[in-house]
Amino acid sequence: MKAAKAPRARQDTRRRKEKLGVQAVEAAAPDPVVEGRRLDRKRAGLLFLLAFLVFNANLRPISAGDCFPARFLPFSLWGRGSLTLDSVRDVARMGRVQPFSLPYWMMRTREGWTVSSYPLVTPVLVAPLYAPAVGALRLSGWKRQDLAVAGALMEKVSASILAASSVALMFLLLRRRLNPRLSTLLTVAFAFGTNTWVTASQALWQHGATQFLALVCLTMLTGERSGPWRLALGGAACGLIPFNRPPDAFLALALGVSVLLLERKRAWPFVAAAVAAALPFAALNWLFFQHVGGGYFRMHEIGGFFSWTTIPVGLAGLLVSPGKGLLVFSPFLLLVAVRAWRPAPGDRHGLLDACLAGSVFLTLLFLASGDFRGGFSYGPRFLTGMLPFLFWLLAPVLGATPPAGVKAFAVAVLAGIAIQAVGAFCYPHGGSDNGDPWRLRDAPFLVEPRAGLAPPDLLLALRGR
Repeated sequence: MKAAKAPRARQDTRRRKEKLGVQAVEAAAPDPVVEGRRLDRKRAGLLFLLAFLVFNANLRPISAGDCFPARFLPFSLWGRGSLTLDSVRDVARMGRVQPFSLPYWMMRTREGWTVSSYPLVTPVLVAPLYAPAVGALRLSGWKRQDLAVAGALMEKVSASILAASSVALMFLLLRRRLNPRLSTLLTVAFAFGTNTWVTASQALWQHGATQFLALVCLTMLTGERSGPWRLALGGAACGLIPFNRPPDAFLALALGVSVLLLERKRAWPFVAAAVAAALPFAALNWLFFQHVGGGYFRMHEIGGFFSWTTIPVGLAGLLVSPGKGLLVFSPFLLLVAVRAWRPAPGDRHGLLDACLAGSVFLTLLFLASGDFRGGFSYGPRFLTGMLPFLFWLLAPVLGATPPAGVKAFAVAVLAGIAIQAVGAFCYPHGGSDNGDPWRLRDAPFLVEPRAGLAPPDLLLALRGR
């Protein structure tokens, strides 16, 4: 009997060892979901690095008066702890006006402070990036020439970091709807085939911060689990959008409405964080301008802006004009129109998509009622902030497109990249801003190459120090 039990005991022992071995192998094997997320983060990091290098390859900022306050305000914030321009006013004039007058990008308050005519969210958002430049200026004694060069350098670097961060977030966002290959293709299109390159990454326009904040919010809201902390972070980003650029208020409204409809009573962290993030900037606007909307609503040009054209003409200008049309400068975005008649079946983000599409439509109508040309800038600058919404809506369509259609889409992306590269390396050397936006021969991507490459201003400025 003992002899019969011995083989059985040995068999039981062997089975236990085999079971433990299987468990050990299972424990050692990586979780496919965790491994996939790790690879996605690695790809996003590589796309950030690629975008940052490309965005800085022209060695110059492409800036304008709208951006100059954001260029210099971080120095005032670090040096004087102030969000006025008084301590940097002489340099921030950019040598364009008489000594005792102010250019349009500055205003005087009732207290006599010199402040930015444009919102404060963007300079506050990038202020931490200025720390190395502030340290260098303190060592050199805050010389005026050094401050001017440091301002141009930091504006360029900060804008490119913000835009490259948006590129990385875009990839992570698109992975929730597409495979890695198509997500990468669409992210490259977003980074280099749109005004993300020539506008958002080249200077501290408000559009770049809107892109970043919208992507932060979308990333927080579209995860599998929207816990309180994710809703709070998304709410904070959403609350800053209208105070970063008031015309983008429809974009923030769409995000807020979608959260209220989807989360209902659980939306309180989103609402609380949005209010908490917005209140300081609303208070500053009231302090400086006695208007919660800030300097945007005190600039005398606004009245003339909305009497420039009719809405149908404005829409045509924003979308298809040779000088400023979104579908001319980024032709692959024509695919977005497919969503109008072929919605994605069984998509859990259907309600969010409807809200985002509605905000894009309202924003287009609002901007079409004004001067669609967007001042001195390359391409459809006004529509840069809504690009994250358009790409999110485009993703399911691209995912359902057959291989031949994806190849055609890739060719359209290459065309968009070529057009944006002209802006990055040539504009405004050819003076295309003076052309007629409705004439093809005056299109910036045709005019600017004839003038050749624009000089690398940053490199020349650093050499001249």
